[in-house]
Amino acid sequence: MRIQKAALAVAVMVCLGLAGCNAYQTAQKAHDIVAAAVAVAQADLPSLQGAGVFSVSEAQTVTDYLTLATNLNNQYETCLTNANNTTLNKKSKFLGCLTTFAAGLSDPKELALLKVMNPKAQQQVQLWITAASVGIASVIAALGGQATPPPQVSAIPTEPSSVAREMGRLQAQLR
Repeated sequence: MRIQKAALAVAVMVCLGLAGCNAYQTAQKAHDIVAAAVAVAQADLPSLQGAGVFSVSEAQTVTDYLTLATNLNNQYETCLTNANNTTLNKKSKFLGCLTTFAAGLSDPKELALLKVMNPKAQQQVQLWITAASVGIASVIAALGGQATPPPQVSAIPTEPSSVAREMGRLQAQLR
């Protein structure tokens, strides 16, 4: 738990230090923050699973999401490099990379896979996602973009079940 709080503190300090960077260095901070958040999650996951916070299936689901986050982070870095090699509107191109990156990490379809039923596990996953999201949002704001709040990990399915759809259909017929 100390490691997680320390990682969040580091992410916040990095975010506060963005003002002195050029646009590329600022945009690169999002990559570094997400890489740090993923590394903390990957390091903590085995001990949390051993302590019973995560079941085997929950741990695998989280591992899959962390792999997705790593892949998106690598794609984001490539996007930054390509944007940095252009001559005009670098800042807006960096923002485009960030926006796409943030959308990928908060994709409802991907987050739906994180339906962690154990409240302690859900809280832990939310902490990791919030750390990465706050870092990304800080970089977006530092570059003059509009940041969005961190996505929420929910134990409630994001798509209506067949029972809920049927209930909705029946209610519509009663009107």
